[in-house]
Amino acid sequence: MRLLTGVCLGLGIFSLAACDEFDIGGFSDRYREDFHFSYPLNAGGSLQIDNANGSVEIVGWDKNTIEIDGTKYAGSEDRLKEIKIDVVPSPSSVSIRTIPPVPRMGNFGARYVIHVPRKVELQNIVSSNGAIRVETIEGHTR
Repeated sequence: MRLLTGVCLGLGIFSLAACDEFDIGGFSDRYREDFHFSYPLNAGGSLQIDNANGSVEIVGWDKNTIEIDGTKYAGSEDRLKEIKIDVVPSPSSVSIRTIPPVPRMGNFGARYVIHVPRKVELQNIVSSNGAIRVETIEGHTR
């Protein structure tokens, strides 16, 4: 029985080895691209985030600016190019959205570290398959 299980497991791994999107660890950042955005954002303004497959860290600071640093990652260069970071800024609100590649399978995602005014309102902070961490924010959160 052990021999049959070992053979089946070996064949399964061997057949998937040629797949560019396969990652035994479940997280592939074989291809990565860093991004950075900076915009004015008034204290009391709002922030919305819709992320796919990655962590979001939001830290308050004493500036009326939002600094968005992050990394897109994917299992292939073509998939990495398909991931878009859509930012819609204004002095009173910023909306950030990770637009995933199509089809939405395989390893891909984005990680964010965002600095915002301490008194920002956090609205609809969403990240599928990733942690959300918030520090030193004095505004309302949802």
